[in-house]
Amino acid sequence: MDLEGRPESEDGPWSPVWSFYTNEGGMCATVPHTGITPIPDGDFPEIDSDASWISGMVWHDLCALPYESTDVAPPGCVWVNDIDGYWANEIYEAGEPGLAGVTVDLGTGACPSTGFKTGVTRSDGHYSFGPLTAGTYCVSVNPLSEANISVLIPGSFTFPVRFAEVAEYSITLGAGVLSDNKNFGWDFQFLPSPSSGSPTAKLLRNANCRRGPSIDYESMTTLFQGLEVPIDGRNADSSWWWVRIPNSFNHCWLGKSNVQTSGDTSKVPIVEADPLGCWVKQPQGPDKCVAPCPQGAQPGGACEP
Repeated sequence: MDLEGRPESEDGPWSPVWSFYTNEGGMCATVPHTGITPIPDGDFPEIDSDASWISGMVWHDLCALPYESTDVAPPGCVWVNDIDGYWANEIYEAGEPGLAGVTVDLGTGACPSTGFKTGVTRSDGHYSFGPLTAGTYCVSVNPLSEANISVLIPGSFTFPVRFAEVAEYSITLGAGVLSDNKNFGWDFQFLPSPSSGSPTAKLLRNANCRRGPSIDYESMTTLFQGLEVPIDGRNADSSWWWVRIPNSFNHCWLGKSNVQTSGDTSKVPIVEADPLGCWVKQPQGPDKCVAPCPQGAQPGGACEP
């Protein structure tokens, strides 16, 4: 650091050499006083050599499933029996980005504990807490907190514990210790989208994706504004699109008014959905959902058999 010509600056008196020792997080803190070149005729601010730090990152654990069924795990993905499908592999790999704007909580004592400090991840996904005194702390990320729900949802943790509702570490610090690599892996449910040669539908707003081409069908999932999904089919009048649900091999139906299409949709095949039924009064017992709906059925009303 060259302070020559700035003797009255707030950086302190000028010295030909001013050396710094940093930890892996780039913090000038927990170093012995002998590690700093003295400033001639100046007072150096006291550094607490007993101060400790906690640092880590929140990263996007990438897994992009192809839209076609596959028995081979795509890059970054592993088979997870709990969901009977592929999910991100819990490993931080080159090229996987850090997630900015995630709020990380620090509490005193073993987990669960919050309320002592909060931090927000930087543009590269890193966070840090310090200087801290020796003791036990809990570092945690709650994806459903008010601060994080718009940043992380929909998705789930892959690391340190897959599908954890709140991911956390209990850490016991000695004096002058850096506890780093307290990392959190996150897999977004619908990101990244794999490439596809099919025409696509981009969500103009959050929308229910249904079991059939009518609002009378049950919603299978909610797809979110901005998501782009491939179109694999349509109904007879092209008022509904049959699309692939990201990160799965299932399909659902999106209303035409909820999406903007890209690509050639003229060759998209017509897909027949399972017919809706209606409620039919039985001589004994509860009403039964019957498909196709008999003429003049009572009490009527759409249903899925």
